[in-house]
Amino acid sequence: MKVCFFWGEVIKPSISLKMTERREEFQLMANLKRDGDNLSDIARRTQMNWRTVKKYLTSSLPSIERETRVNYNKYMNQINHMVHLEINPTAMFKSLKDLGLNCCERSFTRWFTIKFSAYQDKWSRAYPQPLKNAISYNWTNGLVEGCVNTLRNKKCEIYGRRGFQLLRRKVCLSVMG
Repeated sequence: MKVCFFWGEVIKPSISLKMTERREEFQLMANLKRDGDNLSDIARRTQMNWRTVKKYLTSSLPSIERETRVNYNKYMNQINHMVHLEINPTAMFKSLKDLGLNCCERSFTRWFTIKFSAYQDKWSRAYPQPLKNAISYNWTNGLVEGCVNTLRNKKCEIYGRRGFQLLRRKVCLSVMG
């Protein structure tokens, strides 16, 4: 059994629900194929497209065990320094990429959140309530900002002309209302 190595620690992967469902579907299709059913019969029984059934039967399921090939030990001094400076993980990844880190941002972020679980950067600590509000509520001040921008554009259009009366007329006749 393969295991994940994150900076010397052994982490056993967990099986997601979706992966378990895929594995069960694959086993069912393999059993039906072994019993002598053709692709269209298997597709009808599993309520899938025959192309999907063909893809499942011609390829094997990916293993649930993941292994990282990136050695983060080489960059631990830089990472610890950036954690001390409270730099956000995206900026850390970009600077480490410039130093020669060979991985994608997603895998680095995943490793970083596991390794430094208690880490919070300056921005998220300085503005906790606005961040929570942005996540919690599904409304923004975009409509008001749009009206302000429209008014600003009208003001720029008539700059240097008549005066307030022309501005008032232009705003009243605009689509904004």
